[in-house]
Amino acid sequence: MQKYNPFLLDVEFNTIQKDKKLASYLKKSKCKLLISWHDFKKTPNESQLKSRFKKMEKFSNVVKIVTVAKNVSDASRLLSLYSVKSKNKMVAFCMGDQGKFSRILCLHLGSPFTYVSLGKAIAPGQFSVDEIKSLENFKPLFVV
Repeated sequence: MQKYNPFLLDVEFNTIQKDKKLASYLKKSKCKLLISWHDFKKTPNESQLKSRFKKMEKFSNVVKIVTVAKNVSDASRLLSLYSVKSKNKMVAFCMGDQGKFSRILCLHLGSPFTYVSLGKAIAPGQFSVDEIKSLENFKPLFVV
């Protein structure tokens, strides 16, 4: 893995959790990992989200949790993860129209980055690069 020298390798939590050989190999490779988990149906309750985060951070210091927001409360609940005290970095936002705002707000809550598309969205609620550029006009509104 080191010969390819990836900036960040995104590994699905369920995969690394089940495959101990892979987990050991990646740990030895010293590759910088992002451990990700997606729920394409719902946003779990707050205690389930916090529990999942704690399990995931054992594998990496960069954790990504993405869920589907059926309403604004779902997105707010996911964003509440940013209040969890951790030395690790977190990328957490919601998919879907109801969670679209969380893709921007996560940056102001501590996420080191968010995901955008180069053109047409590849995930529900995803912004394009051009849409994000147009939001720069509203930068003063985002000051926290």
